[in-house]
Amino acid sequence: MVEHNNNNGPTVLPRSHTLQQSQQLPQQAVLTCPHLGTLSSIVGSAGPPVAITSMKLLDCLTLSTFIFSKCLATTCTVLHYYSFDDGDLVTGFLATGTFCGFIVILTTVMIGYLMKAHIHRRLNLFYSLLGCGLFLTSGVFIIKAWEHAYRTRTRDLAITKGSVALINGVIFLMDAIFTFRDRK
Repeated sequence: MVEHNNNNGPTVLPRSHTLQQSQQLPQQAVLTCPHLGTLSSIVGSAGPPVAITSMKLLDCLTLSTFIFSKCLATTCTVLHYYSFDDGDLVTGFLATGTFCGFIVILTTVMIGYLMKAHIHRRLNLFYSLLGCGLFLTSGVFIIKAWEHAYRTRTRDLAITKGSVALINGVIFLMDAIFTFRDRK
């Protein structure tokens, strides 16, 4: 919060405190973000720069991975609608639960990231490993169920659905590896 003061120019106020008349803040405060550069500067000569970090690089990578994974899960759901007969009931239920469930999970995680809520690294790792396992399993079961069927449009859509599920599983695995390697 920046308040314009007629005596010393603009002053930066703490978030939960108000400025008392007897308190003086440094005359210079530079707000910088490592991703965006200098956001604003306040004229003066004394005082260290104040760093604002909006999101770490790993958080940006995880958010973009979750957005891409959500798009792939939505693609799998649409393809699943047009090629639902996967041979056995277990494969159909596994694929439906995986695709629709992870659309909900990824949406809530992305909203949490956008609201700058702290999502613990272990929870992020759990979702990544769970997504990896479920999408890889669904993809293998779908391709196994459709690989010897006659060449039809439904078969092509089902094989595409299984392939996209496998790709999404590999993306979740890479996200899990990057999350695990970020030890801070």
